[in-house]
Amino acid sequence: MKRRTQIFTALLAAVTFSMQSQDLKIGLLNKQPILEQMYNSQSTVNFHTIVDKEVKVQQEKIWENYQKQKNLLTQKIMASQSGNKNELINATLDSLNRATNAAMETLQTTAQNRVQRFYDQLLQKLDNAVATVVKEKKIKHVIPATTDQGEKVILYLDQQTSSAYNITADVAKLLGLTNHN
Repeated sequence: MKRRTQIFTALLAAVTFSMQSQDLKIGLLNKQPILEQMYNSQSTVNFHTIVDKEVKVQQEKIWENYQKQKNLLTQKIMASQSGNKNELINATLDSLNRATNAAMETLQTTAQNRVQRFYDQLLQKLDNAVATVVKEKKIKHVIPATTDQGEKVILYLDQQTSSAYNITADVAKLLGLTNHN
């Protein structure tokens, strides 16, 4: 009895899948060329130019502050009645160097985080475009896969016509990019 139930369940699943497969659409999307074009677009270049300029301005401010602090501290130490001024100057400069390096590292981390957020937004924009095309083409199932080169690819299948839909060009067009196949 248990064996019959298993066979019946397997047959029912096969029939259900066969009936559902008439609505199953499959196609192909290669995100890599679209991402490359998005990364190399003028808006991305402009973004990097702006961030680079802002970082340079902040680095100059940090350096100017370092020079001012160094001069003030050195003058104060030289004017003091302390006996071992060279040791005090060296210790003070070491502390100032550590603070300046920390400020530079914070600046770099902030810039890197900003760039990462920008790229995350590009990826989200691409994913939204894919979702829009999938919805417009009434693609029911998305199957992630990879090519032999390790590039991530999304496949969409059409069991009814045994043809595949390449939606890469549609996604690129929706993003205002040139055609990709």
